[in-house]
Amino acid sequence: MSLQTRRASVAISVEAILQQWARQEAGPAGAAVIVDTEISARSRGGVEWRVDRAVGVGVLARPAALDPTDTDIAWLAAGLGARAALGDRFGADLGATCWWPDRIDLAVDSGLQIGITAACALGPGTVDFVVLTVRVGPVPQDSQRLALAEALVEHLRKVAGDLDRPDAIAARYRDHCSTVGHDVEVARLPHGIVRGRADDIDDAGRLVLVSPTGLRQPLAVNEVSTVTRH
Repeated sequence: MSLQTRRASVAISVEAILQQWARQEAGPAGAAVIVDTEISARSRGGVEWRVDRAVGVGVLARPAALDPTDTDIAWLAAGLGARAALGDRFGADLGATCWWPDRIDLAVDSGLQIGITAACALGPGTVDFVVLTVRVGPVPQDSQRLALAEALVEHLRKVAGDLDRPDAIAARYRDHCSTVGHDVEVARLPHGIVRGRADDIDDAGRLVLVSPTGLRQPLAVNEVSTVTRH
């Protein structure tokens, strides 16, 4: 395991380790953390994520040119990394696709639960660092968890290195996104529901919703609670 990868059997969370590494030790781009058991793992919106026999993996990105208004693209990057790693370890028959903004849909009933998060630390007019995290479980065998963790590190590092090219990430995400083209219901934050057709994912990582009247509305990740088929 490389010097840029740290592994813990138990930790508060993947993000806690990586953010401390980034802030207190100037952790480099590509630094990775693998945790077998997280005490306080959270998904988007702070919802508790607790799955037995799971593995949590995070990778640190330090984009040089990512605009702070385009940080939704980090969620897309994490989803692409998760999808690619799952395909590596479980095969194309798993049929993994990305459901905007933080879900991986599987074509077969594998029993796997997948959690995706992206956390961005902002400086004055810049993005200081980004933490991309993927959690998968249950994966019963230790050897399987290790192999999956290594695949996640590999693919998250690849997408982390592309964060300065949000248009390229968005283009790849569209190719593997099962949300676009469906009629959806979006629960908005702090409240309210909108319905329409998911028409596109724009280059900033937002979902473009077309209302029944034809109005096009881009929705940012922090504006939505859930996106479901309608």
